[in-house]
Amino acid sequence: MKPINHKRITEISLNFCKDKINAKILEYKNEIIQGSADEDETQLLSRALNWHFYRQENSPTPKKVKFIFYPTSENIFQKRIKQFQSEKDLKKKYNILGRIIHHIQDMTTPAHILPIYHGPGLPFYWNKIFIDDYFENFLAKNNNLIEVPEINLENLEKFESFWDAYHKTAETTLSEILKINLPSEKRPYSKFWKHWTEEEWDEVSGFGIYGNEHQKFQNYENDDLPELLEIQKKITDHAIKSTIILLRGL
Repeated sequence: MKPINHKRITEISLNFCKDKINAKILEYKNEIIQGSADEDETQLLSRALNWHFYRQENSPTPKKVKFIFYPTSENIFQKRIKQFQSEKDLKKKYNILGRIIHHIQDMTTPAHILPIYHGPGLPFYWNKIFIDDYFENFLAKNNNLIEVPEINLENLEKFESFWDAYHKTAETTLSEILKINLPSEKRPYSKFWKHWTEEEWDEVSGFGIYGNEHQKFQNYENDDLPELLEIQKKITDHAIKSTIILLRGL
């Protein structure tokens, strides 16, 4: 998910639940929105060394590679939580909250949670070029189409902590959107994204791969567009809902 999408999803979420959240959050709304983009755009050395992938239970994706890279976002997410809890400068504090929200929103995107290695970034084990994510490009191109989903604020669940938000958001994506508990031929989006348990997964060790129709997100016919936009909506609706649940619990 590109910074432009993080900012739009965060702003939509803040506006939608503005009457149901802590007034302090609204006071620093701009810092939160900017922070949701900053996690990709600033502190570039930290970004290069801390990749934003999810490590599923029993996944071969390691926690750390060659004492340098953290392939999953666990390390940087924990760091951001501690920074948020200790920061006294409120502008900085709520920028950090936006950075935390960034990671939770990333847990709604297939390439981050299957996970599938993609760039921009440094190559994995130095000998793999980064792989462009055509869905991310598609989502950025159609950023203006991201809208508030139908949500009843009174019926929303609650997250118990930042970590609860992180894991529940990812697991919902896996089970309800990608349905990885089903055989691969029955998974709704397996032609676009393949789970790391597929036979091809070791193309980059510990990662799944893009399915054979993933390029449709870049080179699509008009007949393909409704299906692609439906996938976009399902994912961005989930990102907005998870963001709203988190904001309401603060």
